[in-house]
Amino acid sequence: MALTDNLNLYWKCDEASGDLSDSVNAHTGTVSATGVSSAMINNGVTFGAAALKCKVETPDATDIRFGTLSAGNSGSLSLWYKPTNTTGVQTLISKWSNNTAGTQANDYIIYQSGTTVTYGVAGSVTGQKTQAVAAGNWYHIVLTATSAGFCTLYKNAAAVSGTLTSLKSQTSFDPVRLGQNTVTNFYTGVIDEVGIWRRVLTAQEVTDLYNSGNGIQYPFGGGAAPIFHNLAALGCGG
Repeated sequence: MALTDNLNLYWKCDEASGDLSDSVNAHTGTVSATGVSSAMINNGVTFGAAALKCKVETPDATDIRFGTLSAGNSGSLSLWYKPTNTTGVQTLISKWSNNTAGTQANDYIIYQSGTTVTYGVAGSVTGQKTQAVAAGNWYHIVLTATSAGFCTLYKNAAAVSGTLTSLKSQTSFDPVRLGQNTVTNFYTGVIDEVGIWRRVLTAQEVTDLYNSGNGIQYPFGGGAAPIFHNLAALGCGG
């Protein structure tokens, strides 16, 4: 299976200005108060101070939901990020909403909480976290979720696995967002190379995306060669 199979959104984040183009579909990422900087591969999106409420979002669509996992759906998320600080809860990517009962429901969310990264899927938030992350370093984060609710969170191709025990049928119809959830938990730093799949990436595919800390850009080996930056200068973390 190719890395492009069932890939339904890919933001290279290479734009010098303006909104983010989707390399595989029409899920344009509308930017708000964000900037641009040198990143893992070419450019990335910068998110400034929380007071600026920076975000990127694209409207809800069936092919970028994980959907009801118990109905046979599955999915994967991948991104690179470089935090400016490790203060509080900072959302990297989310598809999160408040349902009519007033309780939080989510299709998926990945967020930094202090010096670790964790996630929520199908209405449940897990206690699983990565090893420590540090401000100023680049990290590759991948989340996969199977139809049985077994999720794997990867940091730099190293896995933390466990089964969610309270999967719910709730699906968020909110946009996919980078840099915040519905109303808060703003992220400060840089994000690059964002992908959403409607299937589970294998451990080898995650390793391929990590590419020994260099990253790899869609179409993952086809087309023009990407521009790689000096990892030591960028502060790529372990």
